[in-house]
Amino acid sequence: PNAYVHHKFAPSDIRGDNRVTRHYYPIIKNKIYFTLKHAQQFLGYDEIEQDNNDFSDQLERSLNLNIVAGRLNVSEREKFKKDRQRATEDGLERGKKYIYEMINEEKLQRYGGNFLKFSPIPALQDSNTPANSTHRVIVLISMDFPPEHVGGIAVFSKDLAESLAKQGNIVHVITKDPVLNRVDFENGVWVHRLLVDKVAKTAAAKSNNIPQHIWDWSATALKEVKRIATHRTIDVVEAPIWDCEGIAFLLDKQWPLVTSLHTTLHFWLDAYPQRTGDTKHMQKFVQPMLLLEKQLMTQADAVRANSVAIKQDIAVAYEFEFNPQTTLVIPHGLANPSIALTEKKSQQQKPLTILFVGRLEYRKGIDVLLAVIPLILQNQQPPKVIFRIIGDDSLKKTDETITYKNRYLKTEAAKENAAYVHFEGRVDEAILQQAYADCDIFVAPSRYESFGLVLLEAMRYTKPLIACSAGGMPEIITPEQDGLLIKAGDQEQLLQALNRLIESAELRNTLGNHARQSFDQKFTAQRMAQASAELYQIAENTYSKP
Repeated sequence: PNAYVHHKFAPSDIRGDNRVTRHYYPIIKNKIYFTLKHAQQFLGYDEIEQDNNDFSDQLERSLNLNIVAGRLNVSEREKFKKDRQRATEDGLERGKKYIYEMINEEKLQRYGGNFLKFSPIPALQDSNTPANSTHRVIVLISMDFPPEHVGGIAVFSKDLAESLAKQGNIVHVITKDPVLNRVDFENGVWVHRLLVDKVAKTAAAKSNNIPQHIWDWSATALKEVKRIATHRTIDVVEAPIWDCEGIAFLLDKQWPLVTSLHTTLHFWLDAYPQRTGDTKHMQKFVQPMLLLEKQLMTQADAVRANSVAIKQDIAVAYEFEFNPQTTLVIPHGLANPSIALTEKKSQQQKPLTILFVGRLEYRKGIDVLLAVIPLILQNQQPPKVIFRIIGDDSLKKTDETITYKNRYLKTEAAKENAAYVHFEGRVDEAILQQAYADCDIFVAPSRYESFGLVLLEAMRYTKPLIACSAGGMPEIITPEQDGLLIKAGDQEQLLQALNRLIESAELRNTLGNHARQSFDQKFTAQRMAQASAELYQIAENTYSKP
């Protein structure tokens, strides 16, 4: 009787590999059949019919959302209409034939018995985890999560969750879904994908001026965690500072809360200063959010900092000091590469590939790279390199109405070098990982990174790096050992660093090999998860239930 039963959507003749329903006939038919069979003693026929119509209407809305999102072909719309009509007719015919037999004393006497004792399955544990380690039930809140999202917080959450699970912890991830609520068990982790509810603000939410959409998501996640708590004893909850995802948990105070530091709204505004000129936006959203961020960093039971730099920079910007007793610096870590490395290109195999990954925005230094590319190519006949630029290329310069990509494409140099500069926009995870595996040089000329997760992405593929002496990047790269560090925004230094790596295969190999060694020693997901045990213990020791 104590067994926890989970029903998982699996690929079938009803749902494809992407878990999106294509065959609605059995779903609608069975719903109508069972409601008629089981509900006729309690509800009128009109109520049952209305409920079934509402159910089918909701399925049609989900179908249309999937068509708009490109998950289904538009032809599925006509198929749904036919399925619905046939399912309704068959469900009504079969359902009206039956009246559900209720359990009574006579049946209990005839069929009653005792449940067999349920023995829980022991948790699988990483071989490197100490046998006496404390196993916890850990909840990670992250509205972004792979495969739908591959940004920094999404990747961090996935790798942390899976590594914590390998150590024997029970891990639940609470994330968004645009179509339906569902729970999947993926790589040892319970992933709860939720539609965001419209949630009425509590008195505390109102007094803190929490923007409605921020509250809706955090409160939706809180509601799901409370549901989990009906069958799990939750030990700790962790949520990122971005979008104040943990605010409902901070106000609720039901479990120890860890806030993980990432880029905050204050530093985002540094990249988009034009937004500060919108007085209404500043008053209604930005100012309340800055106060909420400060609350989450000062009142959480523990704080995860991915670098010393982000801790120091936030303390200055928000005018407070982190509590050294409850703040722990734990570098981000990644899982091992998903793609096997191929042999290095020989000297005869030209050109080399230089890879940039990130949003095409000022903070990422894309303007510096685009200014240097023509200088690299103009002195090479034929060109020795190809530049691959991957990431959201729809962002505009702060003082212009044109994107960085389009501004570059208007130049004569862009037209001359079109075959050697490839703007690929956003790509899926498989293409992204293949790009890391295939490149010869990885460049990240960011003016600021709170940590620099893209550097780890390249390091684990044994790639030589170019990054900047800003934010958390110097905490990852040891200059001239596992990468080259340049001054942020300096075109000449970037030009020199690129030329050094282009001209020297020996330097590329040396830096790449050292980068991989550094990754193995300091930046694996396993090490991140192991260090997190101390963080969660701090949170539990600090927490005081009201």
